[in-house]
Amino acid sequence: MASATSDLKQLHHLLVQLEEIEDRIRRGPRRVAASTKRAEEKEAELEEKKEALTQLRKTGDAKSLQMKTNEAKIVELKVKLNTVTTNREFDIVKGQIQADEMANSVLEDEILEVYEKIDAAEQGIKDHEQVCQAARADEKKVADEVAAAEEGLKSQADALRKQIAEAETCIPEGIRDKYDRLIAAHGAGALTMVEDSVCTACYVTLEPQLYVEVKAGKFVFCKHCGRLAYLSGAEG
Repeated sequence: MASATSDLKQLHHLLVQLEEIEDRIRRGPRRVAASTKRAEEKEAELEEKKEALTQLRKTGDAKSLQMKTNEAKIVELKVKLNTVTTNREFDIVKGQIQADEMANSVLEDEILEVYEKIDAAEQGIKDHEQVCQAARADEKKVADEVAAAEEGLKSQADALRKQIAEAETCIPEGIRDKYDRLIAAHGAGALTMVEDSVCTACYVTLEPQLYVEVKAGKFVFCKHCGRLAYLSGAEG
């Protein structure tokens, strides 16, 4: 029984190491998925920018068509102006010409503004295409890093599992089933270190007799949280 403390401490250390390695293995696909999501979001933004550019071009085309229509109407009105026979008709046609010319002046400014927006949108798309390329390059980089690390991590995990299996031979048969249930439920947290008579898993002070047994190197479980307890190396 005297070896329980050192055996459990070593076993706990191995279990913690395995959890860290397994967590790194699990994080790999999550990293790839996150980088893929970022790239897809950037590409979705690019499509939105392209759609906005399409709408700007349609707006510009519509205004240009309206301006050409007005110009043709002005030409017709000017021809008509030469054929009117009364001052009233002359004033009416003249007013229509002036209104259409004013409308075209406004349209000309609006078209210029739209084309400026189109130029800015086109440049924005070019810039964002580079952002998308960088995002896909980052995705590939992350995927390559994860793939390169995965084999080594899995080898480390396999080696640790073998070491854990050997270290678990210290667990008495009488408590092995309970230990296995704790491992299934809590992983490395199935074991807990005791410092100054306090369980570091639940922070409850052990009963005096239980603390004596832990100090004696016996296999005991914390009565509050149920973890398999061992003494801190700082305590004798």
